Amino acid sequence: MIGKHVKMRKFAQICMVLAAFMLLDAVESRTRAADAGGFPQEIDLYDVILKYPQPAWISGEVEPTKLLDQSEFYRDHAGSQFILEQIPKGQNFESWSSLFAVAAEELGVGKTASMREFIGLAVEQNSLACAEGGFGVQTLSVTEANALLAMVCGSTADGPPNVGYGADVGEVSIWRFLIFEDTFVKVFQRWRGASFEADDRANWPVSEPQMQEMLRRMADGIAIQPNNLRR
Repeated sequence: MIGKHVKMRKFAQICMVLAAFMLLDAVESRTRAADAGGFPQEIDLYDVILKYPQPAWISGEVEPTKLLDQSEFYRDHAGSQFILEQIPKGQNFESWSSLFAVAAEELGVGKTASMREFIGLAVEQNSLACAEGGFGVQTLSVTEANALLAMVCGSTADGPPNVGYGADVGEVSIWRFLIFEDTFVKVFQRWRGASFEADDRANWPVSEPQMQEMLRRMADGIAIQPNNLRR
């Protein structure tokens, strides 16, 4: 019972750190113009056209055609599921320190899911990779079709080692979730580094300014519109 109370207290501390950080960002964003990271990227995803920002390691106005010079890409499209991942040029997908991705799924006929279920699946997948007591999640905004949140994991002890996870690796991530008709979209930015105490902000693998900037991009630099080619 004592161990359970310690874990619950630890989780509460992590959530408090995330909540304080995201509250600070929300206040600052009211006083500074949002920087969507230059030119947005755009992609057709089933029922929607998604406009989304540049990844965290790219600053300033970089035209989409020049993004190829600063990133490595992985793309996979199999039926109703799609994913596009970007990492900094020169890194590899087994040991990256920063990863930006767009993922989408088109539900089949007669299938439905709520935003709560959509978010819950992502949270569960991330928490399962995390050492017990070292995972936290904080929601910044949520509606039936739109959500923005952050996750932190001090040690990815149970994550897949073939793509760089392990007990000595920690991760922080920002997520945007969107639902339009049968299309479910996730846009997320991950940062990895040495494992850390999740409630100790100073040791996270991303600086406060970098995380604040990416929060603004994810909040203000993402939009969806109907894909009229499918109508």
